[in-house]
Amino acid sequence: ALQRTIRRGLVLVAETRRDWQAAEGEARAWIEADPQSALALERLGHALVAQRQIPEGLSSLSRARERDPALAPPE
Repeated sequence: ALQRTIRRGLVLVAETRRDWQAAEGEARAWIEADPQSALALERLGHALVAQRQIPEGLSSLSRARERDPALAPPE
């Protein structure tokens, strides 16, 4: 549980700094620590889209929404 919390915080810091590569790396580490996390998939999707990796980013966002329909749909 601590690992997930740390990774989530590191993703948010990287996003705030607009360091999308770091956000991607931390989101992937978060997914590794918590493979069922819809929120981690969503953050990964946003980081990928921000890096213009549109198909992979939208795929991640769609998978996140499948796991948690309460998440906003991909734009």
